Amino acid sequence: MADEKKLHILAPVSGLAMAITDVSDPVFSQKMMGDGFGIEPSDSQIAAPVDGRIIRLTDAS
Repeated sequence: MADEKKLHILAPVSGLAMAITDVSDPVFSQKMMGDGFGIEPSDSQIAAPVDGRIIRLTDAS
């Protein structure tokens, strides 16, 4: 199929994927922001989907 397109989805961080209901933040675990999933990071590298800088992260604990 010559017209077939492939979609590549990359995570912004390496780690273990988890159900959204297992995320510690109640806004996400109760799906107030919609459905999704969480990632428990395995390192401190986070990639931005755009050219820019991450200037603030909240404490996950």
